[in-house]
Amino acid sequence: FFRLHYLFPLYTMESWRVLLLAVVIFLLVLPSFRSRSPRASEVQSLSDQRSPRELYNAAVDIATSMGAGAGSLPAARKLAKLISLLPPQTSGLHQLPTNMDRLRVLHIVNCFSLTQFQLMMDVLRAAAEMCELGWHLRVVVQTAAVFSTRAVSQVSSALHCARLGSSVEHSVEQYKPPVFSSMARVLIRQHLQEYDLFVYVENDMLLQLRHVLLFLLETAVLPGDYLPGFQRFIYDQGAIAAPQYESADPVSTLVFNPEVGRWYWAPKNPHQSHFMLTRQQVVVLQRRCQFLDVPADLVWNSSCPLEREYVSTLEIFGEFPWPRCAHCKLTKLIPIHPDAYARAFMMHHMSNFSFYGKYTHGGTPIDVHFDKLKRCVVSLSEKVTTTVPSPGQVLV
Repeated sequence: FFRLHYLFPLYTMESWRVLLLAVVIFLLVLPSFRSRSPRASEVQSLSDQRSPRELYNAAVDIATSMGAGAGSLPAARKLAKLISLLPPQTSGLHQLPTNMDRLRVLHIVNCFSLTQFQLMMDVLRAAAEMCELGWHLRVVVQTAAVFSTRAVSQVSSALHCARLGSSVEHSVEQYKPPVFSSMARVLIRQHLQEYDLFVYVENDMLLQLRHVLLFLLETAVLPGDYLPGFQRFIYDQGAIAAPQYESADPVSTLVFNPEVGRWYWAPKNPHQSHFMLTRQQVVVLQRRCQFLDVPADLVWNSSCPLEREYVSTLEIFGEFPWPRCAHCKLTKLIPIHPDAYARAFMMHHMSNFSFYGKYTHGGTPIDVHFDKLKRCVVSLSEKVTTTVPSPGQVLV
């Protein structure tokens, strides 16, 4: 005897309506799942059909449209793939890791005190975006402050990665001031072979996933002793501004890179409150300027004070403001155009600190800043079109 009444509901009109509704929902949702990551065939076709400059321009278009947070992940995945397809350079300063989809990142946060603790929570949440992209991330907070149990718990919560279902690997390490700023170099030396990318950032700089990808993109195309950098910005009386002495006035050099047809500028003051370096770049800097050789007593000589500004940026770029210090003598470059791409290289200094203790004062309005740069480029455009410069040639 067959108990057909068990199967009967499948043949009712109501069941068919439910089934039809499920099919419609599936068809509507399917495209969004496909857009979560670029199809391998789609990205590979870009590599097969386009020149390196066209690949670069496609990456620029994606980077320009990128936002922040979880909504940026599909674009970030495609951008990372395009970066990996760019032709490799032979210079150690411009060689990228080959495992762009599984990059290993050591992210060090400099936290002198707890006065900007809530700002640091934004820094940590931004860092966790790298985990969501599929990268292996370790975060170390180096501090001169004493973190309570509650503060340590907040750090852990800020570093939650939905992809893992838990917080990323992290720790809080306490050192005596002022030497803790140099402990980042000690940590990098200890783990040089374990990571592909090293990030050091002060606890009020909002360094996001898009900044990391922009750094890798420009590293792949810049020549010589140039590395990509970023423009800090503040809110000056409610408006976006470049901090005093970090704007386009004065501009030390303008650089045209004919390989990608782009103009860059090198700020006179290269300080940016952070650095990003690939393992290959760290090796080059160690050979060139003993980047990882921190004195045993953690005390620099009197002409080179042990300041976070020096160890974070000023040792790598240029000779400002301590010309007597040892320097790695690289030049920091920031793209000038297109305008939206140039603005992607801005990074929020969340304390809105402008210069020497003045808050929300003394900044150059950002539109004025970019207008000055564009006027400088226009004045040189005729020279560039008549005589194509060699890669990295400086035109002042």
